[in-house]
Amino acid sequence: MTDKKTFKLKGIVDKGRKFELEHRKDLVKRIGESRNNLYVWSRLSWGTANSPISEEHKKEFKILEQLAKDQGVKIWAGMHPGDSRYCSHPKDRWRIINNAKYFLANGADAIYLFMDDTHPGFWEAANPTSSKHNAIIKDGKAHAELIRQMYEGTEGKLRAICGEEYVGPRISVMDYWEPILDVLPKDVAITWVGPRRSMWYRTLTAEDIPDLGWPVMLFDNYFASDSKKPERAPVYPYKGRDSSLTDKVEGIIINPNRFNYESQFCGLNTALDFLQDPDNYVPAESIKDTVTKLFVLYCNENMGNSSMAETKSPIDSEAYIDAMKHIGNPKGKGFRNAVIKLGELYWKEKLS
Repeated sequence: MTDKKTFKLKGIVDKGRKFELEHRKDLVKRIGESRNNLYVWSRLSWGTANSPISEEHKKEFKILEQLAKDQGVKIWAGMHPGDSRYCSHPKDRWRIINNAKYFLANGADAIYLFMDDTHPGFWEAANPTSSKHNAIIKDGKAHAELIRQMYEGTEGKLRAICGEEYVGPRISVMDYWEPILDVLPKDVAITWVGPRRSMWYRTLTAEDIPDLGWPVMLFDNYFASDSKKPERAPVYPYKGRDSSLTDKVEGIIINPNRFNYESQFCGLNTALDFLQDPDNYVPAESIKDTVTKLFVLYCNENMGNSSMAETKSPIDSEAYIDAMKHIGNPKGKGFRNAVIKLGELYWKEKLS
């Protein structure tokens, strides 16, 4: 009997999406209940890692940290140091590391540094002939020093970094990366999003993963097409990821869309199904089970009777019936509208 393939680290990254605290609590519960193990809380705004942590964020993090521990889920604190303007001065780095120590002292299992989204025109600036290229060089040096001090100051609790360059087939912008790679410990994962410069990929396999010389954290943007309109929010199942990825990556984290949580409940739950058991994952079955799960929740919490969902003859079940009717075309408008309506029914009552 062979061991079941799985990922060492597997879960969701929450980079300040438009979720309420109750949504985030639900997300942590879903990660735990699906036997996945990682929630990356990354709510601090870009370039604010050197600022005092607000009381609101402290309170939210503690609530989610306690819930994560109850669910057997690791919680990592994601931090956004910004470019060299925000982290090159020793005092700024000291503040960032102190904030990281605060999260670790309050239950965070690790720190994840996100240096992405620093330059909108990154690839233009990456050209050595660009007038902006010197900024890339400064950022690399500043980020390298922050990484070195963060790893030492947190006693190795820095577990992953995302550079300004979204790494594709290789690390290519060496003027930025060289000082970082000179100091990056070999147990810190480098974030990888796909084999080219794109942010979204229909399929990914182990053959796409480059040998970077460091562990690879797959940051999957399958659902995170932020340019999409709200009515196009993804409710379809997660697919196109091969189980062979388990052989090449340290972990995989799913990046949600920037729109509301109820429209993403089904898609994200199917992704969690895949992460837990990639060899036996069937997208069509997962989306069907997930829609039913959502309806059972709706009946339990708003109608007080789960048997109505189990017998599939409940009161006020139009959205569920419509979803099942269109289940064969999960990208179709009928399915999308039915699932979003069902999610809105559930969360409207839950958040009121």
